[in-house]
Amino acid sequence: MQILNTVSISLLLIGFLYASSVKEKHMNTGVEYGMQGEFKAAKGEFERALQLDAYDELARENMRIIEDVFRGKIKERTALHMFKAAFLARNSKFDDALSEVQRAIGMDPQYAGVYNLQGVIYAGGGFPQQAVREFDRAVQIDPAYALAYFNRGNVYYNLEQYPRAIADFTKTIKLQPDFALAYNNCGNASEASGLFNHALEEYSTAVKLFPGLALAYYNRGQMYAWQGQYRQAFSDFKQVIEIDPEFAPVYNNRGALYAQQGLYEEALADFNRAVEIDAEFALAYFNRANVYQARGYYWESIADFSKTVELTPQDAAAYYNRGNSYATLGLDAQAISDYTRALETDPAFASAYLNKALLSEKAGRMEEALRAYRGFLQ
Repeated sequence: MQILNTVSISLLLIGFLYASSVKEKHMNTGVEYGMQGEFKAAKGEFERALQLDAYDELARENMRIIEDVFRGKIKERTALHMFKAAFLARNSKFDDALSEVQRAIGMDPQYAGVYNLQGVIYAGGGFPQQAVREFDRAVQIDPAYALAYFNRGNVYYNLEQYPRAIADFTKTIKLQPDFALAYNNCGNASEASGLFNHALEEYSTAVKLFPGLALAYYNRGQMYAWQGQYRQAFSDFKQVIEIDPEFAPVYNNRGALYAQQGLYEEALADFNRAVEIDAEFALAYFNRANVYQARGYYWESIADFSKTVELTPQDAAAYYNRGNSYATLGLDAQAISDYTRALETDPAFASAYLNKALLSEKAGRMEEALRAYRGFLQ
């Protein structure tokens, strides 16, 4: 049974969140006002969002920009171009977004916020090195700019430069001790570095600061599961579901824990819920197929393995496991075909060689069987 890895909140855009909650509606309306230069109205919307969630760093950053306008630190048109740039970036129009942010830089070249935003846009467009350069510029101008360190830390994390990521998240926390997401992401980087106890501490601090941070409970639950502390893992996954009942990965992972303990009905219920929320959740189909297979529901397992390879055509394990279901049903030709597909995807899949060899020999396909035996021995 497979579970997903930890999850990070990545780069924070000054943009739209496209969701249905009251807080996010205030955020989206605020950005609309900001794009139109109606900053007083925008500020009111961001203040309402912060009343609902005092730890929303996106709302804090938007407020920072507007307050800098009101204090005369930046020009009104600088902020207007920044909000437009963020809106365009959220719609994947990265070239247009960069054009807008360049206009903002031209108006206020010593404003750290525009370089942070440009870094976010580069990162979103798939240019991490340029993003790092922009975040470097932001913290050179403003060494106390916590969000820029946080964003740079996320880029380092995605580049698998974990010590640098930890250093930036640690700097973020030093500058802004209530930045709950920084603790969560520092936990992820620590975990990736093998610093498991430190990761648990970071996740625990995150949920202490912000009890509504579902991702931190989810990530801590993962850590508990990998350490065999299943009671704590189930408790954290339950907390995630109470906070965000539409978060599909938690159902997949809790289902995997149920399956590992032989609680197949509970596992199936969770995998069903995961694919109900996300109909393209390949791993949940794969896990549900394995439970069906373990319970002897081979046709149901074949259907789910088929859905898995439809969504992830390079999943060698799904071909192999579907082949096992076919073999159990006596459909040897289909099984051999699936073992062959598994080996095309993963030429080092020893069990696929052996099973293919055995069925090929049974079918009298001796040359094919010998080749598969040689592959297994190699």
